[in-house]
Amino acid sequence: MSSICPLCGKNKSNEALFCEQCSKKIRVDYEVDVPQIPKNDGTPEEKIETQPEPMSIPEAKPKPKNIQIKTLLYSFLAIIVLVGGFFIFKHTTHNSNAPETDWEIAVQENTIAHYLAFIEAHPRSEKTDLARENILKIRQLENEKWNRLRQSDNITELQDFLQTNPESVIVPLVINRIDSLKWVEILRIEMQRNLNDTIDSVFEVQP
Repeated sequence: MSSICPLCGKNKSNEALFCEQCSKKIRVDYEVDVPQIPKNDGTPEEKIETQPEPMSIPEAKPKPKNIQIKTLLYSFLAIIVLVGGFFIFKHTTHNSNAPETDWEIAVQENTIAHYLAFIEAHPRSEKTDLARENILKIRQLENEKWNRLRQSDNITELQDFLQTNPESVIVPLVINRIDSLKWVEILRIEMQRNLNDTIDSVFEVQP
């Protein structure tokens, strides 16, 4: 142990930390007892084993209710935004492809009803004028068919037309034509029967 006082540099005893003047000053000014260094008499010092205190794990504090509510609200809003974005994307994609798809269907079916549906759904489409032209062509063809069929006395031919053209605009006219021909046939048969009965009655042999 050094014999020099670390505070003032004066000599001190080996057993003291500071010189007598500095130790007195510390006791008076700071009211602190300066410990003495124990003498080493050759006996081993007893070691006091201290067991480490168990580490305490801080308990998880429950989240305040307002934080939980905000978390649920944000999650709900995020789901709404995602679902809404999906439907908007789907609707936009569908609308961008709808005119072409509807036009392909109208051309494939090639009926007045399908062309009218296309015009109603897409009035500003570049194919709208073409749809109107196709409607006029179909009507012209229908008129030509009707001019030929209305002069026909063949019920089978008229019935075949109904089966192959169920959506034609002249279907009601063809049905009326078939009904008229059937009534004419019934009248013809009835007249022929009455004529036969008359002839039989004229030539009937009286007893």
